[in-house]
Amino acid sequence: MHNETSWTASPVATAEIALERIWTVWADPSYRVRRQSPHSDELILVRTLSGRGRMEFFGGGGLDLPGETLVAVENPRIAAYWCAAERWNFWWFHVRIGG
Repeated sequence: MHNETSWTASPVATAEIALERIWTVWADPSYRVRRQSPHSDELILVRTLSGRGRMEFFGGGGLDLPGETLVAVENPRIAAYWCAAERWNFWWFHVRIGG
C-alpha cells in the first residue's frame, strides 16, 4: 500500500470549474463515437476505471485510455472515441473553466 501527498508552499488560486454533466459508461467493442465536426468548448475529463478506450483528435494524433487513468481534453479536439478492448468502463465529465 502507498499513500503520499504533496503540498504547495502557499495556497494557489485556481480557475472556477463548473461541472455540467457526468456520464457513466460500461462499453463493449460495439461502442464507437465518431464526430463529423467539433463540439462545444467544454473541457472533457475521462476517468477510465477499467478496460481500455482510445480517442482520436481532429487534425491527427490521439490517446490510449487504459484503466486507472484520468485525462483532460478540450472537447473541440475530439474526433472519435471507442472501446479498444473487451470492455471500457469510464466516467466522462463535461466541465467549463472560468475565472
